[in-house]
Amino acid sequence: MISLNHCFLDSPAEVEWMFKAPFKDDFMKILQKPTAIWALVAASAVSIACMATLLPSHKKPLTPAQLAKLKKEATSNIKSLQLGVIMFATDNDDVYPIGPKSKDILNEIYPYIKSRSIYKDLNPNGGQLDFNYNLNGVDSKTIPEPANTPYVFDSKPWPDGTRPVAFTDGHAKFETKKEWIVTSKYLQKWFRKVGPKTP
Repeated sequence: MISLNHCFLDSPAEVEWMFKAPFKDDFMKILQKPTAIWALVAASAVSIACMATLLPSHKKPLTPAQLAKLKKEATSNIKSLQLGVIMFATDNDDVYPIGPKSKDILNEIYPYIKSRSIYKDLNPNGGQLDFNYNLNGVDSKTIPEPANTPYVFDSKPWPDGTRPVAFTDGHAKFETKKEWIVTSKYLQKWFRKVGPKTP
């Protein structure tokens, strides 16, 4: 069997000597055989990879200017989504999309928004844009307070505690935590559904 000293090579001549018989055969056996050392190396690599996924990423906080730019884009996106819903309703006897899921609503309003990228959530805290599903299949003319009734909103607050909200009258803005407490109550309101129009 090859000795430990043979694993420390200082020159090309020694490397060439290492791969001459009988040392070549012994060395190749070490490489091919799943020894305890190789198992330990593999286990260490897996442990390091797992620890890397568990450790915090330490992302650099956004500057006020960066956050303001991101919020401006997010407001534009949810406003475009809401306007797409309004245009859909206008062409469908004022009835809101049926849904029932967000992907279904997006499919229904896609001809009006022309892009799914505006549905991408920009929240640095990792939120998700959501819809007011209580308005699915509802006649938009029967909504008593369209300026206060939300339809598109972020599921999580942003780093500054605000979140983007689009309302059924078409306007959109970032609301503070206090404002959202009031607005979110409208998500619990029930509206009589018209349902899909049958030919």
